[in-house]
Amino acid sequence: MASSWGQASPRGRPRKQRPDPRLEPGHSSPEAPCALAWRQPGADRAWRGVVLVIHGLNLKPERMDGLVAELLAMDMAVLRLSLRGHGRNYVPRPGWSPARARLASFQAVNYGLWRAETYAAFCICRNVSQMAHVPLYLVAFSLGGLLACELAASGLVRFDGMVLLAPALRIRSWCRILQPVTPFPKLVIPSLSPPYYRANPGTPMAAYGALYQGLARLDRLLPGNPPGLQVPTLLWVDPDDEFVSYRGLRALQATSACRRWKLVPVQKSARAFPAYHHLIVDPAAVGGATWTAMVAQMRAHLLGRA
Repeated sequence: MASSWGQASPRGRPRKQRPDPRLEPGHSSPEAPCALAWRQPGADRAWRGVVLVIHGLNLKPERMDGLVAELLAMDMAVLRLSLRGHGRNYVPRPGWSPARARLASFQAVNYGLWRAETYAAFCICRNVSQMAHVPLYLVAFSLGGLLACELAASGLVRFDGMVLLAPALRIRSWCRILQPVTPFPKLVIPSLSPPYYRANPGTPMAAYGALYQGLARLDRLLPGNPPGLQVPTLLWVDPDDEFVSYRGLRALQATSACRRWKLVPVQKSARAFPAYHHLIVDPAAVGGATWTAMVAQMRAHLLGRA
């Protein structure tokens, strides 16, 4: 649904005005088409917050829409960001299929590009939340959590609260075995994620290189106890996550920089599809009962501050 917004009204939502092209479906920038998807509560609903939603590495951005739907049910306005190389955020090429062009864009990414896209999306959300006089939140998975947290640690962004799903802030040691191959950015490592979830058939070394760079930047900032991370944060991770280190996140949570974070282990149902512990983004991935509990936790975390 397209959005129109302008000055804040007494009802806690923007008055309708001429649509802002940044929030129209399919728009982000001339070089990154279709990077943003905007959703807002019904016309008769007062907003309780604005939420920036960011997906993970090589995840189809639309797989975050289960979370978007739950946020809308909480009367939150939501901007979902698609990072370059995911969804429809790719550079089209004449005669190329969307899948081929998307992968080619994925092979050309770098941390600076993704960081700039994240910051641009944050700026839009911040401006809207200020006009509507409502809090600004983050809901991010894996790579999305790393991008937003590194920006927050750098002091460029600040949220009133965060919900992080298996954020790639601490990864398992085996995940670093690819670092020596980063000089070959176009090399694609086949994905083990089910086709339903993956944005591309594999992940190029350019993307892994960007991930490693983001981790290094964050690690340099953490000793300074950055205020941008000292916000109420709900942190979900499966202790058996194949990619993110539960032990590492627990140690991070114990630091003064993350003292306001609450780590909640996610126990996936035995019948959940797929049996891939890193994926905890929707009911199919974690199981119905676990998803219901997660939604209740998110509702309490966000609405207690709205």
